[in-house]
Amino acid sequence: MICGTTDQRLLGWFVVALFFLYDLFCRLSVDVVQEALQKDFNCSASTASTAFGASFFYAYGAMQIPHGYMLDRFGPRVTLTLACLSTAVGGVVFAMSSSVGMAAAGRVLAGGGAGAAWLGSVKVIGLNFRGSQVSLFVGITNAMGCFGGLISQSPFAALVASVGWRNGVLYSSAIPVIVAVALWAVTFDEPLPARQTLAVTVAAGASASEPDSYTPLP
Repeated sequence: MICGTTDQRLLGWFVVALFFLYDLFCRLSVDVVQEALQKDFNCSASTASTAFGASFFYAYGAMQIPHGYMLDRFGPRVTLTLACLSTAVGGVVFAMSSSVGMAAAGRVLAGGGAGAAWLGSVKVIGLNFRGSQVSLFVGITNAMGCFGGLISQSPFAALVASVGWRNGVLYSSAIPVIVAVALWAVTFDEPLPARQTLAVTVAAGASASEPDSYTPLP
């Protein structure tokens, strides 16, 4: 991540935080349409809970270590862009599914992609802000996620009541597509010279937690 101006760093963080907001929305919104799903797929509450709820979390949990490795190996730009697109594709598959298995596959794709949202947020915050600012931005990011959870309830229920659950999910799947484009445009991986500069600074006796290349917020 390029440690640029305050505005550049804030924009990069905000876009990633929007992905985390959608992550919480995607996790919880399925609860709002549970009855509609049971009716549409002619399945029991237990089947619906496993296929449309638990499947998301199975994939979400399974991808934590792979996403962590990818963020360290390839950086936030590539990893989070691909994760956003996976989440969007999962939403589209879920909305257009004609069977329980297909719907579950969509939720698996969405959960696997969304699993990078929180890890990516922490990664970007760590790359862009000083130690004295990290907790603040972690807290704001978490608050944005909670707001996504709120949107997934009454507001999403109102949308579903108006256009149906399939269209509601399909429309909301446009959000991670927009976020993916924004991530690719404004998020950059840290160049090697920045690491070399940091290494020289640390070798000279400066504090590793307060690198000079980081510009404090006003």
